[in-house]
Amino acid sequence: YMANNLIPVRIGEVVRSYYLSLREAVSAPAAFGTVAVERASDVLTLLFFLAAAGLMGTVGVEHAVGDISSRVPGGAVVLALAALLPFTGVLAIVVVISTASRETVIQWLDRSMFMVGRGLRNRLLGIAERLLEGLTVVSSPMDLFKVFLWSVPVWAAEAAMYYMIALGFDLRPVFDSQLEFIAVILVFTSAANLAGVLPSTAGSWGPFDFFGAAALVALGVGQEVAAAFALTVHVALWVPPTVLGAVLLIADGRSLSGLMRGAKESDQPIAGERSPKRTPV
Repeated sequence: YMANNLIPVRIGEVVRSYYLSLREAVSAPAAFGTVAVERASDVLTLLFFLAAAGLMGTVGVEHAVGDISSRVPGGAVVLALAALLPFTGVLAIVVVISTASRETVIQWLDRSMFMVGRGLRNRLLGIAERLLEGLTVVSSPMDLFKVFLWSVPVWAAEAAMYYMIALGFDLRPVFDSQLEFIAVILVFTSAANLAGVLPSTAGSWGPFDFFGAAALVALGVGQEVAAAFALTVHVALWVPPTVLGAVLLIADGRSLSGLMRGAKESDQPIAGERSPKRTPV
C-alpha cells in the first residue's frame, strides 16, 4: 500500500506482489494473481455500497451520478466505463478461471493469439500460466463470494472513518436524517475509491479528491466544504500506511527503490518461454 501511495499508475501492485514473493513461498506472478482477486472484490464491495445507498431510499443516487457525469469529459458513458470496466473485466477473468481448468484457459489464450508469432506467443503464455497460479486461489464462485464477505467489513471500517471525519466537519445537519447521512458517506466512499481503480497518479491524488468532492456537492454539500473534507480524508488515508510501510520496509532491511529494481528484473524469468512439462523418471 505504501508503494501504491508513492508510485503512479498502480506500479505499486507489482512491487507489492514482488515483495510478497520474497516473504512467502510464492512466485511474483502468483502473488499478483491474488492482488487481482483482491481488486475484484474491492470493486464489487464498493458497487454494493453504492447500491445499498440507493436502496435506503433517502438519497437520489441516480441524480448524484448524473451530476458527477456532467463534470467528466464524455459524460455518463465514460464515467460508467471507468467504474465498471475494471470490475467486469477482472470479475470475468476470475469467474472463467473458477469454472474452467488452467489448461483450458491456456489453450483458449493460445488459439486467440493465432496472429502472434510462436516465440512471442510462448512468452506471453508463460506469463499467463504463472498469473493463473495466483488466480486459482479462487477455485469456485463460492470462494469469490467468501472473499467478498471479508471485503465488506474492511471497507465498512474505512467508511466509518469517513463518517467520523464528516462529524468533525459538522456535515450531519446538512442532511434530513441519520439514514441519509450514512447513505451519503457510502456514496462518497464508492465514488472516491472507484475513481482510483484505474491506473492514475500515485496514491490516487486527484481522482479520489475530485470524484469524492463532486459526489458530496451533487448531494448538497458546499463546494469548499466538500473539497476540504475530501482532502482531509485522503490525508488520513495516505499518511498511516505510507509511514508504517516505510518503517516496516526499513526494519526488514529493504528499500522501495530496491524492490522496484527487483520487480523489474524478475520480469526476465517471468517472460521466458513456458516451462516444459516434466517427464517422470
